[in-house]
Amino acid sequence: MNFRIRFSRSVVKEGRLLLTRIKAPRRRAGEPLQWRIGGKGIQRKDFSDGRLGGELRLDERGRATLRHPIRADGRREGRETVRFRLLPERNRGGSLASRRFKLADVDTRSPEPTPRKQGYSLAVNKGRVAEGKRVRTRLRAPKALRGERLFWSVEGRGISRDDFRDRSLRGSLRVDRRGRARLSSRLRADRRSEGTETARVRLFSDRGRTDLLAGGRFRIRDTSRSSPASTPSPPATPSPPATPSTPPAPPSTPPQAPALPFQRLRIMPMGDSITLGFGSEAQGGYRGPLASRLRSAPYAVDFVGKFGSGLRHWGESGALISESRDPITGEAFVALRSGSDARNPFNRNLADDLDQAISTTYFSRSSATRNVLLLTIGTNDFINQVVNRSSGAVTSGDLNNDASGEQQAAMGEANYRRLRSFLGRVNTAAGRSGLTLEVLVATIPTQLPNPGRSDRPASSVTRSEIGEYNALIKRTLDGSPAFGNLELTVVDQSSVVGGNLRDGIHPTTTGYNAMANAWFNGIQASLLT
Repeated sequence: MNFRIRFSRSVVKEGRLLLTRIKAPRRRAGEPLQWRIGGKGIQRKDFSDGRLGGELRLDERGRATLRHPIRADGRREGRETVRFRLLPERNRGGSLASRRFKLADVDTRSPEPTPRKQGYSLAVNKGRVAEGKRVRTRLRAPKALRGERLFWSVEGRGISRDDFRDRSLRGSLRVDRRGRARLSSRLRADRRSEGTETARVRLFSDRGRTDLLAGGRFRIRDTSRSSPASTPSPPATPSPPATPSTPPAPPSTPPQAPALPFQRLRIMPMGDSITLGFGSEAQGGYRGPLASRLRSAPYAVDFVGKFGSGLRHWGESGALISESRDPITGEAFVALRSGSDARNPFNRNLADDLDQAISTTYFSRSSATRNVLLLTIGTNDFINQVVNRSSGAVTSGDLNNDASGEQQAAMGEANYRRLRSFLGRVNTAAGRSGLTLEVLVATIPTQLPNPGRSDRPASSVTRSEIGEYNALIKRTLDGSPAFGNLELTVVDQSSVVGGNLRDGIHPTTTGYNAMANAWFNGIQASLLT
């Protein structure tokens, strides 16, 4: 059997999502491949993630799925033909397969995108809901969307956050295995006479809410009543003035806890010694204060992982991103030991453990649980660059492993490529276990010189390349749909830690506390809004 390419549609409108499904012989399972998109007039800005190519990895059945979000740019360009090509790793041996699809302009005369009604339905439990009551919305979608995250909004004339107890007019939900999802919220009895209001519920495939899938509506029945004018009430007997000992009247309605779209969080902090909490082990680095903030919110939280006790995690001191080969030179990734020419394998990477870590041993398939991966990785990939022979070196940025460091100026981009490859492996492991993960990727702190460690000078080149690495993460990964089983959010830990480093590398207690706050805000923005 040869390679086969299928698209979710042969003509895709701007603002929509195109799925590319690849089927290969089983003997090619697990093999990394390259893909490219091209055509006359086709540019990066035609796609929301700006990607015209990349790497994919076939699963155990020899299959893979890519997501291409098409940007609605508001320009009339006519139909454009796009060619998708599948290439072997490093583009050896020419094209394995290719196929074409067409891009179509959105009709700018339409006030909003046309709902894709086929296969979708959105039903509200009641057409008319009284204030103070709960409104429930049921979604039916194609089963192929199981595990997908969709986005909803509520709007209408006079509709505001004050009409709902959780004050939410926007949010997201996840499609279950049957292609269904539910949205539930309680209306607020605001004691204001506003008459009957009509609210529209709309469902979108994208965070920007441009690709409308389905819609429904319901009416909010006003339960507020004014006193009848025909029967005035008798004058009230004056009450005695309150004494200082009189307790204040209790509030009429106690504050309501926010309505959650899930019941429990399972969080796996993953990375290197910063995840482990080096230097602030008593509080578990950022893990302790983060757990306190989440549980006092309050949210039901489990920290999971292979290491640790109460605050479990998957952080290993000295861990590299993933690859077994140098991304610049292609040489085996080995360490040049101090004061010798011995080349020993440098095996401190996280890739070998991913099938064990990203599994139902630690995460849940239940729709009532959100699975979260907090990823901080890359610091050691810069620390272990070439310094000098007496201190030892790792080959990245170095030709022939001779401690000369000829290519250190390419470290930022090379390490970023390794990060994307690592995320691809996380995605494959999640798909193999039937999981969907919320992955929060951290930018890494900029290293500072440490007078006590001559082997770690944190040169200006290293700091510059860390800046390039962080910039690539923020520019391309935040909200990127490139990995089908992952929801990516970037958390800028570099700026919040700043110079709060105890040895030029690891955060101080103040730095770890700042990281905890940043993670908390990232989780709030990604999952709880």
